[in-house]
Amino acid sequence: MDVIGEIIEYEKHAESIVQQAKDEAKELLCKAEKIRDEEKARYDQEEAMLIEQHHRELSEKAKAHCEELEALVKEKTQKLDEIFLANSERWSEEIFASVISAAK
Repeated sequence: MDVIGEIIEYEKHAESIVQQAKDEAKELLCKAEKIRDEEKARYDQEEAMLIEQHHRELSEKAKAHCEELEALVKEKTQKLDEIFLANSERWSEEIFASVISAAK
């Protein structure tokens, strides 16, 4: 009976070791899931910040480009206005003369 008692004790001890291992594995799995979730949240936050930063940079570049284009349009418009002012009277006379000569 003493041998059977020892076998039962070893079996109980083995069961407790197995249960302890299962509990530790479950705990480690929970910790790993928590770490994964935290890392994913951190990654998502960093990614959102990078996207926002990139969006800001693109917006600034687009604004600068628009300002350059507006300045160019203003410059060209001023040149065209100068050309028109310098030549408007002559052009009017030429157009009038052309219309009169076409009507004859």
